[in-house]
Amino acid sequence: MKQILLFTFIALISSSAQLQARVVIDKLQLITSSEIESINVFRPSRISNQKQLPLILNLHGYTNTPRGQHIVMPFKSLVDKKKFILINPAGIRDDKGNTYWTAENCCGTVKNPNDRRDDVAYLNSIIDALLVKYPIAIDKIFIAGHSNGGFMANKLACHPNSRISGIINYAGAGYSRPENCKVPKPIKVLHIHGNLDTVIRYDNSSDWHPSALASSLQWVKRNKCDLNFVAGNLASRPRSNKRITTQEWNNCEDKSKVSLWTILSGSHTELMSKKLISDIIDYLL
Repeated sequence: MKQILLFTFIALISSSAQLQARVVIDKLQLITSSEIESINVFRPSRISNQKQLPLILNLHGYTNTPRGQHIVMPFKSLVDKKKFILINPAGIRDDKGNTYWTAENCCGTVKNPNDRRDDVAYLNSIIDALLVKYPIAIDKIFIAGHSNGGFMANKLACHPNSRISGIINYAGAGYSRPENCKVPKPIKVLHIHGNLDTVIRYDNSSDWHPSALASSLQWVKRNKCDLNFVAGNLASRPRSNKRITTQEWNNCEDKSKVSLWTILSGSHTELMSKKLISDIIDYLL
């Protein structure tokens, strides 16, 4: 497993188009035992040490990239307006050359276990480095992910020493063995899933991951929420303009909450409108 040896930062001014969006891009460089990795840090145009900001890690799905994740879950457009710091880190490649995260149930084909990166340690190393350089609110560290990235969001939140305050699981799933989740505190959880997803099935016709509802109920139990949920419809929609129904469990411990947003006739990847992304960010913040 690669070990992080040194962190250095190089601040860069964004391009003119990005300046118009009032988003500044810094470069976070991770120097490992074998390579130097550069990660973009998206932050508001003005930050102050007197005001702590939320941090969102946004994880791509299997075979995707950080750039592709900006399309699937385009949080970058709201960095300055909503005032948060955003990271889109990259998974490593499996034996087939596909990018993946070493999540609990999914994904990646690797014959040699030594080739698998410890992504809990890796993502925590990124968080550690950011906490040193930016005024980040320790109680507002969130992780979002699509598909394999959603599985990884669950895994990071379930670690006994987790600092995660909330997750967005888009077309991923929870643990096939819920007892393996050792989450240390109640957190905010939003599960988003298309009911016609044929990759990570909404109603779970496989035996390696729970359904969208079962994944949500795992967090209902962990957060000690009321079992009765409030049903509704979301005003905002994906770019496909498909309707979204909602189930929300309230009266949870420590002001946590759990929601399941179902995209009716939705597939594995429904591109999100800016209004829908804004609602997702508001759910966390």
